Order: sequence, then C-alpha cells, then structure tokens
Amino acid sequence: MTFEPPRSNPARRSILKSPTFQFTISIQPPTRIVPLSTSLTDQLSMELVEYCIDFLHNDKETLRNCGLVCKAWLVCARFHLFRKNFTVYIQNHTGDEVFTILTTPGSTLAGFVHQLCIQTTATFTIRKQRLTNGCTDLHQPGISFNEYLLPFVGASDSLKTLTFHGVKIRPRASSRFSAIAPQIKALSRLTRLELTRCAFSTFEEFLLVICSGASLLELLLTDITVLHWSDQTPPDSWHLPRRLQHLSLNTPGQSLILKWILSHPRIPVLKAVCLGVFQDADDQQTIGRFLRALGPHLKHLKLNLVRWTHEINLSHNTTLQSLSISHYLIGEFASENISPSGGLVKILGQISSLQVAKIDLHFVNAPRDLLLMPWSAVARELDSPKFSRLRLVRIRSTGKKEKWEDVLREGFPRLSACGILQILWDSSAFHDSD
Repeated sequence: MTFEPPRSNPARRSILKSPTFQFTISIQPPTRIVPLSTSLTDQLSMELVEYCIDFLHNDKETLRNCGLVCKAWLVCARFHLFRKNFTVYIQNHTGDEVFTILTTPGSTLAGFVHQLCIQTTATFTIRKQRLTNGCTDLHQPGISFNEYLLPFVGASDSLKTLTFHGVKIRPRASSRFSAIAPQIKALSRLTRLELTRCAFSTFEEFLLVICSGASLLELLLTDITVLHWSDQTPPDSWHLPRRLQHLSLNTPGQSLILKWILSHPRIPVLKAVCLGVFQDADDQQTIGRFLRALGPHLKHLKLNLVRWTHEINLSHNTTLQSLSISHYLIGEFASENISPSGGLVKILGQISSLQVAKIDLHFVNAPRDLLLMPWSAVARELDSPKFSRLRLVRIRSTGKKEKWEDVLREGFPRLSACGILQILWDSSAFHDSD
C-alpha cells in the first residue's frame, strides 16, 4: 500500500484543506514490524499528538492501533481505552499472568487500573522475559502476598478501589506486621477499601491496615476474623482516615471496633453508616453511643435490626436523609416488633430530622405474619408533618404479590395514592400455602 504525499507543508495543508491521497493496493508477504523512527516522531509535538488522540476517544479500534505506534502514543491511547472501571482480579489461576504483565519492563498498565480485587495469598512465579539482545532471562522471580501492591505503588494515579476477599493477612517473618499497610499508605489516590471474609493475626494488624489509607472515603468491613485479640491499647496516632465519609460494619467484634473509634477525642465526620446485627446488650449500648456521637453529620443510616432495642435513638441525627432497616423480624416470636407502640413505630417516632426522603424496610417473615404487623400505626407516623419531604417508602417482604399486595396497600392509603409506596416481594423464601 503506497500513497503520494502532498508537496506543500503537510501540517498547514491539513488545517486549510483535506489532502487527496492516492492508494495502490497490492498483496505482499508479511514483513517485520518496524517501530516509528524517532526522527519522524520528533517532528510532532506531544501536545498535538494528545489532541488528535483525544479526538478519537470513542473510536476504540483506532485507539488500539494508535497504541501500537510507539510507547508515547500507547500511554495517550490507554487513557481512553481504560478510563472507566478497569478492574484487575488476582486469583489462584490468574496471578501468574497478571503479575507477568504488570512487572514487564516498560509496562504502563498498572497506571490505568481503577479497581484491584485480591482473592488469594499464593506466591506466583513471573514468566521468563525475553531480553533486548534476544536472550531469555533464566531468573524466574516469585511474588508473594506482601508484594502484591508493589507494581501499583508510585505507578498508579487511577487506583481508587482496593478489595481483599477471603485472604489471611499475616505478618512478615522479620516483623510484627505485614507489608500491606505501608503499601496501602503509598496509594495516595485510594478512596475505597473493602475487606470481606479476611483473617488477621492480631487486632493491631487489623487496625494498622484500616488506618493506613489517608485518602480513604469509604471503608467496608464484612465478616472479619481476628485470631488473637490483645489487651494492649493501640497507639494514639492510629485513627481512622480523617476524610472518611462512609463506614460499613457487618462483622463479629463490631462493638470492639466502635469502642476503639469512640476512644479518640475526634472521630471522622461520617455521612453514611451501615451497622450489622446487634449480638448482645453490649453491642446495643455501643451502637447507641456511636450514633449519638455522629450527631447531625449523619445523612444515611442502614441498620440490620433483628429486634428493636431502646438503646437506638435517632433524635440526635437531626439531618438524616435516608433510613434503611433490614432483617426486621415479624411474627409471634417477636412480640415487641409487632406491638402498635413498639419496635418500628418507636424508631420512626424518634426521628427528629425534617429532611428524610427515603425509607427502606426489609422484613423477615412468613407470609401469614404480615397480618400481625400494625401497619396503620406505622402509617400514622409516616403521615406526620416531619416526613413531608418523603419521596419513597420501599417495603421488602416475603409472600406472593397477588395475594398480599392489597393487604399492605390498605394500611398505607395516602402513600399508595401519592405513588410513594413501593413493595417488593420475595416468593421463593417460603412456600406460601395460606
């Protein structure tokens, strides 16, 4: 394929008038790929190249071709190819391939990863690399769990979400702690840390990890296991990130975590909180203290509330905008929950905020137990003037829609008429034979 270039200045001609190309198509045997010469690339400023590639932001095929021209063009093209939710999963069967790519000399892929999910603690072997002189590197280094984040440290400005799922975070042989915490600290743009079904050797190790991300906005902790609890008081310098806005705790030992947070004279200004099931009276008291400490800063609250407790008082959260209550039991075995003057009715009555726009209620029940719930008492609370900004009440329950929909809607005549009430049904949890 050949073409006859114009004789005048190409840059000026391309601006004033589209050039006319003459193509001659011929079939030739494949040739060796030769990179673009530096003498040619030096004639074009990178600003002009970036402007042209930015213009192609929606043309994925052309962006891929631009990435094959030279390394400078590759970086510009990848910015558009991987700009949305580029996630890397490190698992037992993918670790070798992932780390071979990330640790290849000159690789820039780590700089475009937005989310990193680690689901293993295995040691991976980096594949043999071919050197520039044509020889093969006989050294096959291994990468262990304490080195997983190294390819991203100092090379990634886009990594925002880090997830550990089902891993055991153990200390190094030469130290009391693992190397994960200082590496998380080095990820300056990290805003979300999620730990699910993770195990830690000590409570200090766990605290060190969750305190290491100074830029964190969201911290989600689910089913955390600590092998050895310690009576030693952690250093005062260990505290949750000051910018933290969203905290989710659904794990054994959540009261110990909340007590540690409350032990500091200053706690983060949390706007969204999700708290797990209350295990005992100590849990209830600690959570009640924690909600009072958040005060008017709390905007969104989710409680896994199996049974009502008098320790929960939302009158201090004066700017609350949304409330979600899940796992709320309905039945004869939960008499306090179905009392016209208790449980859910008391929680709604305690709310002092005039900004509540959304309430989500998720019930755990047998279908016939819906008849035991004092829906009229709940409706009276929701019809009070303080809920004038209410735009959505979502109820999730068990049963068949065609059989129980009218029963619930009759209890909320105003909300149903205004289109505020939304009911979601789960017909698979129980065999509805009533």
